[in-house]
Amino acid sequence: MKSTREKLLDIAFEEIYHNGYANTSVDKILKKANMNKGSMYHFFKSKKELGLAVIRERVNEYIVDKYGTLLKYEENICDERRT
Repeated sequence: MKSTREKLLDIAFEEIYHNGYANTSVDKILKKANMNKGSMYHFFKSKKELGLAVIRERVNEYIVDKYGTLLKYEENICDERRT
């Protein structure tokens, strides 16, 4: 079972992905998470802090999962593949 914080990050990621940061409201995130504002503000001071956590913990995770193999190469990937 996911923690409250993890649930908030997942729902915030989904909302920001579909609606953009500016069009995502904390109230909508909390409604989908079935939580009150106190729950969110326990973990994040603001919508901005929540958004930055989404980038650090969800977007970066996605990039590493998807492109991690490519990120290991120090040189040009095309040059690496020829050797």
